[in-house]
Amino acid sequence: MNINETLLNELVAPSPSPVDYLRNYNCDKDTIKDFLLTSRSHEDRQDFAINIIEEIFGCHGKKDLIHYIVKLAKIEKGIQELQPWQRDHVVHALFCFILGIFINESWMLTKVDDFEWKLACLLHDICYPAEFAFNILTSIPDDIKQIAIDIDCPKPAVKATTRIEGLENLNNGINGLNLIQSRVDSWGLKIDIKKEYYSMQDGRPCHGMYSSLAALLVLDMMYQKNNPLREYRDIRSVEPYLSWNQKYFEGPILNACSAIFLHNLPASCFSRQKINRNNASTAFLLRLCDSLQEWERPSKNNQSGEPASNFDITITTRGLELTVRVSSSKATKMRIEVNGALEANDVFIV
Repeated sequence: MNINETLLNELVAPSPSPVDYLRNYNCDKDTIKDFLLTSRSHEDRQDFAINIIEEIFGCHGKKDLIHYIVKLAKIEKGIQELQPWQRDHVVHALFCFILGIFINESWMLTKVDDFEWKLACLLHDICYPAEFAFNILTSIPDDIKQIAIDIDCPKPAVKATTRIEGLENLNNGINGLNLIQSRVDSWGLKIDIKKEYYSMQDGRPCHGMYSSLAALLVLDMMYQKNNPLREYRDIRSVEPYLSWNQKYFEGPILNACSAIFLHNLPASCFSRQKINRNNASTAFLLRLCDSLQEWERPSKNNQSGEPASNFDITITTRGLELTVRVSSSKATKMRIEVNGALEANDVFIV
């Protein structure tokens, strides 16, 4: 049995005790089964993943958010023509989403709200193109410096940067970084959000920070359109069950976007306080799933990615166990990613 089969079996249990956890997350079990178990080309799988994500968000009247997913997929396809091993982020997001449903329903003591998980997980890599752009740009100064070495000249001070400005500026004079700081503070984390963000702006872009602010900005615009006074009452539009109550913006949406901001920060940011699953359940679950989802992802040294048969997952009396049949260096890297930012003494990669 491989991890895809395990996830499917655990999330859709047959009689005599039938359960369909996927239904609670607006997922069709037959569609998810098709995604997990049917072999497809990478391009077809990306298209299929986008269709599934569109259906998930469509249930909340937020299909506009799919624009980012489609844009990311198109950019990735173009990049993969130059670098066939480039790591996928669209299919990865859906794998993480399914993995997170299993962990959330089977292991988390403080469960993550289903809508919150959809936002956090499915949007956590939407601004990865910023890092694609940086990787391409850095090839120019790298080549110039190599030429200097080859002809025995001093290396010139040439560098590449990629910056996106203004993402933090929400409607009504609100600063998105301040909102995220307040939420991170409430989680007990000791991180200076503005310091991390503006120091990142001078060098390699962090797709997590950019994805967080881009999602927050788009959602803020949607709230400005549908609830311009930001009232704390049910305001219905698009669908009869969709509410634009400001409390949802300040609750699940801000939680999700703050979790996205944290998911790619270096471990050094958590040296004083790691993420606790009960205090910051969404941030914990997103970082955990992002660290564990390594099957069927291409890399420079393995262009087809590790097969799902090299991974399996189970809940035991001692905690969450991910069984891996990968190189010792990759397994060690995964353990470092998990333990560097999370209070996760009962998460085991074996």
